[in-house]
Amino acid sequence: MPILNLFGRYGIAAIVGLALGATALTGFPHSSLADDGEAEILFWESVKDSGDPAEFEAYLESFPDGRFAPLARVRAEKLRAAEDAEAPATAQNPTPPPDGAPAEDRPQSVAEPEQPPAVPEEIKAAKIDTSDWEMPELTEPDRPVVGIEIQNLTNQDEKRLGVGSDFGVLVIGLSEVGTARDSDIEKDDIVRAVNGEATPTGQILIDKIKAVGSDASLTLRVWRNGVERDVALTTRDYAKSHFAAAKEGSPESIAAIAYMYERGFLTGKDDAKARLWRMRAAEAGHAESMGRTGLYYLNGTAGADKDLDEAKKWFEKGAELENALSLFNLGRLYHYAEGHEHDLTRAAAYYQRAADLDHPGSMTNLAVLYGKGEGVEKDEKRQAKLLQRAVELGQTEAFVNLGLAYQSGQGVERDLNRALELFEQAANKGMKEGWRYLGNVYWNGQNLVTDREKAAAYYRRAVAMGDTVALETLKENGLAPYDVALIQRLLAEFGLDPGPVDGKMGGKTRAAIRQFEEGLKLKPTGQPSLELQRKLQEERTAQLTSPKPATQQDDGSAPPAPQTTRNPELDKLEQLD
Repeated sequence: MPILNLFGRYGIAAIVGLALGATALTGFPHSSLADDGEAEILFWESVKDSGDPAEFEAYLESFPDGRFAPLARVRAEKLRAAEDAEAPATAQNPTPPPDGAPAEDRPQSVAEPEQPPAVPEEIKAAKIDTSDWEMPELTEPDRPVVGIEIQNLTNQDEKRLGVGSDFGVLVIGLSEVGTARDSDIEKDDIVRAVNGEATPTGQILIDKIKAVGSDASLTLRVWRNGVERDVALTTRDYAKSHFAAAKEGSPESIAAIAYMYERGFLTGKDDAKARLWRMRAAEAGHAESMGRTGLYYLNGTAGADKDLDEAKKWFEKGAELENALSLFNLGRLYHYAEGHEHDLTRAAAYYQRAADLDHPGSMTNLAVLYGKGEGVEKDEKRQAKLLQRAVELGQTEAFVNLGLAYQSGQGVERDLNRALELFEQAANKGMKEGWRYLGNVYWNGQNLVTDREKAAAYYRRAVAMGDTVALETLKENGLAPYDVALIQRLLAEFGLDPGPVDGKMGGKTRAAIRQFEEGLKLKPTGQPSLELQRKLQEERTAQLTSPKPATQQDDGSAPPAPQTTRNPELDKLEQLD
């Protein structure tokens, strides 16, 4: 069974995969998940009015460089502002496994890593000259922080602590910045109220602390081992407190300022300053920043020269501190990086170390190796377990890979219904391969009802996202590669009248196509084509991302034509069409 290689999750794999020129192990080309097209538009329109930051983060996971990514980041930051302020881009070690425990039996945490590993004494002792460091210019100067790291209660937390989902907010750590470390609050406490007002979710807790402002007193009602108590705290200003701690050499606070510039959180987004502060944090012993500094050199971004040796040096430093990001990228270097030694045994070892830290991307890539018996002894059951865990953690490519395992019965009992479910989830997360494999199942039947019409519709969804394999399948079977229903829907969104959106060509649809073509000064054909579908998608994306939908400029002149960016994957399709 073919297994996909990893491109996605944490904003790491997409960057590294593209930089290394890697291809998917299924034998088909794999583009960035930020492809222009219907999938991104549909995804954005489904979340754009959401009040849940997780939905914007899900969009960013699938489309990290998408057209709507800047706006998605802003909205996610506003919704998670205080929560992010408490835990800015740091890492945490999970509980170590019992000696001799097999990998699949090792305890795994579903929480995102928060605290960095302990810094070795020789790194702590390094003297950092901070005399010329300047306080960042802030766009939002007052952001209160108390120094607790929080998350909503998970199902595992509820069972472990014997409480309900709306019982309160779990404290998962204490930050260097804020007054929590000097208070009576502890990790695993559940915050139930702020100043007597209930806090059933993290966002409510964040909002209530934010409303208090900086340099203010507040009281948290916390639950611990069946007993409630009040904890008095004083808020501090996030940026000023972190800068003061950074000047004292705190790795966590230096990294927090890097995070501010990376996300535009309290500052304008500035990649060059983000890299400067990441390198400062790395030099101060911050493990996650070592991995991120390595990425700058690997990709030649934010003003860094592309330098594989320098990237590897920082990854190795991070790996010494068991940083999952660094271990993962070392695995990728040895797995298939162009210009680097390939050693699949070492790649597997690095992936395993990162997987033990609950890194889902490493689980997916390690599953690739177990499925093929490369660098490790072939073990299909182990492959399936790794993929299942990666799916539980939301790793996008794992959905397709586990679907393929269920489709073929590799390492799991064959289950086509489960395979279909996983392919559909992958498709909805922005993977064109998910649509293609859905098409394969219905085209071939495979013990389910054969439905060539449904299969063709799925193939066309994949083609709309740039899938060349689905395009060839349609052409080989004499089927049009474009999706008439999609063309009709897009025409209707431009205010044109294609008639009913039923996937059938008629006079109204042809007339609407001609109107669209004439509006862009194209040769009016009135005929559907892959080029027409691509142009509709580009213009729709440009319309959605336009800063203002005005019909005229401020000076009364006509607005310029939308500026669109061509999708190289769709260019390939046009050459084949």
